[in-house]
Amino acid sequence: MLNFVSLFIAIICVWLNKAYSQDTLLLKNKKAEVVKVTEIGIKTISVSKYSNLEGPLYIIEKDKVEKIIYSNGIIEKSVETKTFELKLNKIQIIASDLLIPRITCTYERLFFKGLLGLEIPFMFSLENYFSFDIPFDGFINDEFLYSAGLNVNFYPLKQRNVSYFIGPGFRTGKTFFTDMISLTKIV
Repeated sequence: MLNFVSLFIAIICVWLNKAYSQDTLLLKNKKAEVVKVTEIGIKTISVSKYSNLEGPLYIIEKDKVEKIIYSNGIIEKSVETKTFELKLNKIQIIASDLLIPRITCTYERLFFKGLLGLEIPFMFSLENYFSFDIPFDGFINDEFLYSAGLNVNFYPLKQRNVSYFIGPGFRTGKTFFTDMISLTKIV
């Protein structure tokens, strides 16, 4: 009979411990809260204060929480989500222009929180310097040497990891242009 009573008391103690267990929430501002975590969502954590478990649910944003220490000893650290950091100055080298063969470098300065950008492209041909032979179409031979310009880029959805822009662009530069139709009249 004594074993049955002690077993019953032990079961009640374990049940009460689980029912009123406490979790510790460590916030990023180095503040610790003793709470009972009830739900973890995608962006929020629902908790009840340990001093009033039957009271209201408090919702805390996940990005304000450093880690959660559960009553059973499990520690869950918050995973830092990588956010896009807006850079005001961008330097780009366009690798696909090497197929033409050309080297294109651009400098862009962003204004108005990434809505507007002024871009200065510099293009330099490798065709004449390394004797690349671009196929001749029979009518016009156009050999590009170099150019520079100014683009005004408007980003409707602001800057992101992948974004698009619209806007005008102006170029000036030097090319060699040969009209083969007029050359055939001379011969």
